[in-house]
Amino acid sequence: MKFTALEEYGLRCILHLARKDFTEDASSATSRPPARPPLPTSLTLGEIASHEGLTQQYAGKIFRILARAGLVGSERGRKGGYRLTRRPEDITLSEVVAALGGRFFDRKLCGRYTGDKPQCVHLPNCAVRLLWMEVERVVDVVLVKTTLKDLIDRERAMDQALKKLPQELAPQGLTERRAVVGPPDCVRATQVAGGEA
Repeated sequence: MKFTALEEYGLRCILHLARKDFTEDASSATSRPPARPPLPTSLTLGEIASHEGLTQQYAGKIFRILARAGLVGSERGRKGGYRLTRRPEDITLSEVVAALGGRFFDRKLCGRYTGDKPQCVHLPNCAVRLLWMEVERVVDVVLVKTTLKDLIDRERAMDQALKKLPQELAPQGLTERRAVVGPPDCVRATQVAGGEA
């Protein structure tokens, strides 16, 4: 029932591809529409691994899994690398998480925690199992409705909100508000009062 490292890093890696693809689309949106849709942007395994702080071997494992699921494709050659097989708005988090790890609630869980009995004593009417199944249902609804593009849009909204913070906080006596950005999934703001960090 945990979100594994493979799922976390896999989601970060595919999101990195989606960001690149989305950025390329946005920059070309002001120019004349092409005669045919542009090919998705490819990134090398080295570029992705370096950006995400992963070894190339681990990133390779992630991308082999994503490729088997049909979410990414690879291109050989000097300009080769990995690319999304569909647009970011057409890939749901449900698909990504399912490819990388599977279900939130493992149905075999009840068989693993039987105590000294051959099967769980609560098997017919287990309130705990019903709880985990309901949590899984709620998580599934969110994952099915959320696309890679949705995450990119939320990142942009967060960037905009952080840029607005200095004006909103100035009346509270803060002399400066500085955004501190860590790994791609960690954004926090630190307050600096009186010029001290």
